[in-house]
Amino acid sequence: MKMMLFLNKSYVNLLFEGVGAADVWKVLLFASLLMIVILLIVIRNMKARSLKIQILYDATKRELGSIQKEIKLLRQKLENQNGMLSIYETNGNEDKWKKEKLFMESKVVLTFQGDANVGTQPSASEWKDLQNLVEANLPAFWQRISLFDGILDDEFRICLLTRLSFSPSQIASLLGISKQSVTNKRKKLVLLLFKSDNIKKFDAFIKALE
Repeated sequence: MKMMLFLNKSYVNLLFEGVGAADVWKVLLFASLLMIVILLIVIRNMKARSLKIQILYDATKRELGSIQKEIKLLRQKLENQNGMLSIYETNGNEDKWKKEKLFMESKVVLTFQGDANVGTQPSASEWKDLQNLVEANLPAFWQRISLFDGILDDEFRICLLTRLSFSPSQIASLLGISKQSVTNKRKKLVLLLFKSDNIKKFDAFIKALE
């Protein structure tokens, strides 16, 4: 009898212990699933936040690039205006200045300014159009510049573009060379054409060829 009670008690304890272990595993499984769900939610939120930050960064970068382009355009316009002012001071004649202004605002010159601003090199036909325009509108300058011997095509174009108030950086862009190369060629030209070693006077020398 005592033996049977002992066996029954042992069986009950074992049964309860088995049920308790199963509950523990259920709790652990539920907790694990809950942690996984929470982790997935956190990861999703982090990805969403990261995406928002990336979108904001890209938008800011684009806006900064646009502002930098606008600043570059404004700086180049200012350089062009300063060049035209220099021509006006050289000419000292209002009628001549008005003619010069119309010439500088011609389609051909504006096309070259646009190419310089975006870093595009003009085609051979566009260079020809520019030369024809200068020859027709600035005959005295064209005649003088055509008399110079021993200058290369790029150097000749530097003279043309300088007369049209293009900055060294714009000229470099149009010719597809570095700004330092333009500076070196200008040093050569001011010495070869004007017998001077003062590169700062190159623009004035060129614009005085009338």
